[in-house]
Amino acid sequence: MKKRRLFPFAIISLLLILAFLNFTSPKNAEKINLPSLEEKKMRDLTKDKYIEDFEFAYNILETYYPYFDINKKINNIDWLGKKETFKKYIENSKNDVDFGLRMNKILYELNNDHTQIIDQNQAVEMYITYYKMPENDWRHYISHVYEKENVRRRYNLDNKKINDYLKYNQYETKAKINKNKNNILGKAKENSNEIRTDNIEAKDINDKIGYLKINSMVNYDYSNYDRKKLKTYLKKVKNKKALVIDIRGNTGGDSRYWQDFLLPQIIDKPYSTSYYSFIKKGDLNKKVISQEKYKEGVSEFLNASNFSNDTKQILSKFDYYTNYPAKISPSEDSIKFKGNIYLLIDSSVFSSAEMLASFCKETKLATIVGSQSKGDGIGTDPLQIDLPNSGYVLRFSKEIGVTESGYINEIEKTNPDINIDSNRFDEIKDQPIIQKIIEIEG
Repeated sequence: MKKRRLFPFAIISLLLILAFLNFTSPKNAEKINLPSLEEKKMRDLTKDKYIEDFEFAYNILETYYPYFDINKKINNIDWLGKKETFKKYIENSKNDVDFGLRMNKILYELNNDHTQIIDQNQAVEMYITYYKMPENDWRHYISHVYEKENVRRRYNLDNKKINDYLKYNQYETKAKINKNKNNILGKAKENSNEIRTDNIEAKDINDKIGYLKINSMVNYDYSNYDRKKLKTYLKKVKNKKALVIDIRGNTGGDSRYWQDFLLPQIIDKPYSTSYYSFIKKGDLNKKVISQEKYKEGVSEFLNASNFSNDTKQILSKFDYYTNYPAKISPSEDSIKFKGNIYLLIDSSVFSSAEMLASFCKETKLATIVGSQSKGDGIGTDPLQIDLPNSGYVLRFSKEIGVTESGYINEIEKTNPDINIDSNRFDEIKDQPIIQKIIEIEG
């Protein structure tokens, strides 16, 4: 999944926006009831059909994908210029599975982890996630892609598969299963300074420094289990000298996890910055442009900005832009932490986790320690569209994000304030990154 741009500005403003868009309530995935599919064996496509699907994907990306210039600049790859090479590669597809693998190998050259052919394991999660969005939200329309007969056959998407997912894969469910097995990962012993859940680890590094590890920005709907356990630990570290938030290895999920849940429970004052997004015109983007308040006048905006000439040159190829304030305030139950906050990052930090790193960097909420992140953290969810013959679903980034300080996130990513070995696999106290913080805090 990707970041969701839903900062809690003012509740009234949010309600007005929802009213303006005539949003409905989120849909209940438990009520999904897809029509039965006629028994029909899928046969491998012909070479011509593979080529048609490739050219369809190529044309979609040529129209909407935002990072071609950046890929050329950073990785020296002219992806669009390799069309004929790619076609010859696709022509050699042995079967449908091989075609899917070849498509992903081609897409891999874009060097963007939000751009790929969706696999079997992802399909049901994607469908349910976007089905649950309010009906008028542009994200909900992504779920309709997975309701097409050709797509359903490709991914074996039926009611049983959906029900099995809902039964066994939701975060809350997994937490309950662990508890029933007497393997209570989220329960700390009395007077213990260590708390574990499936997703978080919280413990003291020493009597001065607390430590919080976040493995994933889990879907906000499933964060309650983390919430209950985290509160217990945060109360214990309220008066410590420093708090370490470790998101190394975190590849994202749902930005609301840290926007609405994590940071508001910790901070002692509001933090704010602004971000900008740029997007290309086209039918696929119409709902996004409308609902995310994109507007024309890119050249005028760039002329008035303090962005570098290189940045202006890249952004000048886009048709619409939007700017939005990002503000996070303490919650009523915040511990209002007064000590130093350190955010640990590495090259795996991506998507909504990258958005957290960027926010902390821009606002100076935390000292960033480790190595450069992976980027692509500013914006909203990627688009998805089905290939007409194979039924494979193509997911791809659609917008380019820029920080208030004028950095294109996909180029600059997030660079640490303290650059140090970010290895996260040794014992916590043996890691150079932790030893450095201990040294700083004395």
